[in-house]
Amino acid sequence: MTTKSLPNRGAFALMSAVSVLSVIGYIVSIKMQQKTSGHVDVFRRFSFQRSDDELKSGKAVFEALLEDGFQPIALTPTCQYETQLNIRRTTRIPAPLDTRDTRLTAKLTSVAAAPATSSSPRRFLGEAPPSVCLEKRPSLESASSFLVPNVVHYVFIGSDFEFRFVAHLSLLSVHRFLRPDQIFIHGDALPTGRWWNETVRQVANVYHVRRNYSNHAPNGQPFKFKAHVSDYIRADILARYGGIYLDPDVLALKSFDRLRRHSFVLGRESDDSVGNGIILSRPRAPFLQLLLEQYWSYAGEKEEWATQSVHNVHKLALIYRHLIHVEERSLNRPNWLEKAQIYDGNYDWRNGSYAIHLWLRLWPKEKVPSNWEDLTHVNTTIGQIAQHIRQPS
Repeated sequence: MTTKSLPNRGAFALMSAVSVLSVIGYIVSIKMQQKTSGHVDVFRRFSFQRSDDELKSGKAVFEALLEDGFQPIALTPTCQYETQLNIRRTTRIPAPLDTRDTRLTAKLTSVAAAPATSSSPRRFLGEAPPSVCLEKRPSLESASSFLVPNVVHYVFIGSDFEFRFVAHLSLLSVHRFLRPDQIFIHGDALPTGRWWNETVRQVANVYHVRRNYSNHAPNGQPFKFKAHVSDYIRADILARYGGIYLDPDVLALKSFDRLRRHSFVLGRESDDSVGNGIILSRPRAPFLQLLLEQYWSYAGEKEEWATQSVHNVHKLALIYRHLIHVEERSLNRPNWLEKAQIYDGNYDWRNGSYAIHLWLRLWPKEKVPSNWEDLTHVNTTIGQIAQHIRQPS
């Protein structure tokens, strides 16, 4: 040990102490605000009817959504997988609707409003052809060893949206590499467009969960950005049901099974931030309670873009290390500052990456792919990954 190293270590210790004190002060401020507002533990207001173990399966998550008053509508063919036997069977569903019909939105609205009967289950749209259902679902071990249900959640809110090529890539990658029991699209808008039609033909088990949402945080402050509404909704969904949340510009690269052994998982973006574009969580994960509680300190119009969902979460992770598993480089790298490595460079994504976040809204418009042809002869990170998704080895 040299004498020069002592001041550096002392400075590091001082910075660590300041960081810890700032987080403690932050948590105390939330608790004081809750006390004055009459707030109670966020998990106590959930009407859970199932234990954590019961919610590990996709079937249980589906049934829990029904118990909470939602009615998931199948938008694509459905398959059921028998995990332990590694076999596939298709679900027989009477009277399928034509998902290519341009009046799909109106049909789904009427189906959702109609009560289900034993002779005509209204929650499904069609029988999955063998080409859509995968022959087997590989697993490292039995489903009971996982903490996180193998279901994937997306959140789309706002007016009707066009389902673009990259969103198609995202769902296709999830279907081929994660092989989830269900893919749930939460929101008030149904997918439309050419690439949604392609998704219907190639991806199984996609359900729409229609839900209303508030434009205000729990403390009554208005959400400054629409993205903050989505941030809160995704945390609420995972707290109730567990599973995997993905932004629609996240591409899965391989199975998440190893990550599903942890109670709660996020990926690091930089030294002082973790991202919430990819989240894995068991139902009622304790770290999610902390994440939801922080919205009682939401500052309304004074709120900054990344305070709640990135920087505050990083601070909480420093204190509650035992409640969260942070993947250092396998989920959110390249980060948004390194995005050029995705569309112009050659990032080594084969070396351990579980997924890649494209940060698409920050790309130059001329770089954003709109079809397969844009990527067929592109020897960049996104070109390589697109071929990996299209023709998995």
